[in-house]
Amino acid sequence: MRKLIAALAAVCVLTFSFAAISGCADDVKTVKKVETQRESQPQMVSPGEPIVE
Repeated sequence: MRKLIAALAAVCVLTFSFAAISGCADDVKTVKKVETQRESQPQMVSPGEPIVE
């Protein structure tokens, strides 16, 4: 009976160590989205002249 428990304990230790080494929980991916808005520089216009944007 002791040999069976020792064998199961060894198998559990090997399984958990292999899972930790292979990185089972390291497959988390994060996504970062960056939005940029660009505006043109203001331009001087004469009074009464139509402004076209």
